Amino acid sequence: MIELLAELGYDAIFREVGWVECLLVRDDEQWLGRGRDRDEALRSAVNQACPSHLARALLARATTIVDEPDVLHPEENEHANGVTASAAEVVDEPIVVAPVDTQPRIAGASEPFNARDRERETALEELRSLLSKIGADEDDLAVCAPQRQRLVLLAWIARARSIQEDFLGDDEVDQVVTNIARAIGTLSKRWWPGSVPALQQAALPADATRALPADDDFEPDSWTEVVERAEQAMRALEHSDAARGFDEYGWADAAACLPAPASPSELLGAVVAELNDVDPDEMKHNDVGRLTRLAQRLRFLRGSITNVRAWSSAMGRLRRIAARDRTVFADLGRALAPSFVPPRPWSAIVDIGTARKPEVDPWLRASEVEGVLTTLPALGDIGALRAWLVRALPLTDTHHEKIATAIRPHTEAIIKFGAEDFAGAGRRIHRRLRKLQEALTGAEPTSAPPSEMSLPSLPVVDDERSDADVVARTRGRRAVFVTNRTDPDLQLRLRDACEFSELDWVASEPRRIDAITDAIMHNRYDVVIAATGFLDHPVDAKLSHACRGAGVPYVRANRGRVGACMRALARDL
Repeated sequence: MIELLAELGYDAIFREVGWVECLLVRDDEQWLGRGRDRDEALRSAVNQACPSHLARALLARATTIVDEPDVLHPEENEHANGVTASAAEVVDEPIVVAPVDTQPRIAGASEPFNARDRERETALEELRSLLSKIGADEDDLAVCAPQRQRLVLLAWIARARSIQEDFLGDDEVDQVVTNIARAIGTLSKRWWPGSVPALQQAALPADATRALPADDDFEPDSWTEVVERAEQAMRALEHSDAARGFDEYGWADAAACLPAPASPSELLGAVVAELNDVDPDEMKHNDVGRLTRLAQRLRFLRGSITNVRAWSSAMGRLRRIAARDRTVFADLGRALAPSFVPPRPWSAIVDIGTARKPEVDPWLRASEVEGVLTTLPALGDIGALRAWLVRALPLTDTHHEKIATAIRPHTEAIIKFGAEDFAGAGRRIHRRLRKLQEALTGAEPTSAPPSEMSLPSLPVVDDERSDADVVARTRGRRAVFVTNRTDPDLQLRLRDACEFSELDWVASEPRRIDAITDAIMHNRYDVVIAATGFLDHPVDAKLSHACRGAGVPYVRANRGRVGACMRALARDL
């Protein structure tokens, strides 16, 4: 059969990823089939290309005639020799008139598929636009409820996979999709919103249903179907949340966040500092109270976040702990649930005066340290040194310098230790070992391994003061802000902060987007700002393409804050 397909100008491209995929390609036709082996995958692709029984029957006849003439029945041979009109003649007709490729192109599994340059460049442009959108939307999505995060992340990776499917074997497309998957994977690990199965390299569209609302009738055959269903589910969730009185980020406790904390930066810093010393895999039932208190403080801070990355990473770490055992950590899970509304404002529940950690009796701790220091191991005794460190490292949270000074003669042996030498001791011991090694060698502190999910440090508090350089580039210019929310207050403040001569506010509805795209192409605006947090990717791509064609700056910004918009303008103008 494959020879006949080649004569008709079709390439058969195979890829093995635990199963076999076959892509039939001819000009602008593409038919994808899957199976346990190459023959099964080829048959599946042919069935896609020949959906009717008649088409498949004629192809089967043609295959028999071309490849195995001796197996024809005698009467069929007579008809084929011209005695009477026959099925052989009917089959021969399209084969005769079909364009024949004198150099059959049967591509191997590793040979890239070269689509028309314009289509390929469009695909790459869309993928790069998606990668930019992920970066621009990160802060906005970070403060959303986890179910929204999961649906958006799924839609992003499914969009990338759908484009990759059309260009199987194209190294450059594969690389951009890999970068997109890594970016989404990083966000998923940081926020811990639940499983995003489409991130698996060998994932199939059907695997994505685990991250979508339950629907027994939905069995996607393509990533495009997954994108459509994820975006549909996101819109339905937004409408449902609005009907229940949730805020625009999917949380039910907006009113309980008021009055806001007096010193949000300091409070967030205290929570982050405590969580930096928490190993999610070592938390037990007696830690639930402490962890729930931290969750309550983060909920209290949600309305006045000074560092989005630190706040969302802290929430992600607590979600990870709660997911380990939903029974043991039931109180923690309840405090983290977006639908949970406290009976009183968070300010009345969160005790800001409570110490960050249970206080350690200074005299008792000093006594423990002295006891450890009197049992310093002999030089060269590696076993005794390892046992001594197991006792001493837990005390370095309060007496790090004293212990490091005492053990300095053993530096050469200590720097050779690794986490494997303290297997079972826990990640807290591993972290303190690294810190001791850095102190003994004078090395710069290293970042914690990704598995430990270290929380980011706190930057300067975000404010909404306009930057003179940004204003110099926006003053007197005509701008449009595309979003899916009306916000007259933000519109007025942003216009005044940037000193735009005019700032139109446009809802992301299909007819309005078409009108705005036309206005952009006719140079109606000097700057286009898109609050891309919840804009469908096709809308973002259409606006980006129009701006590129007209030479107009396209700025992706987060919603709801003048400061965020100003930073985006500083970045993109």
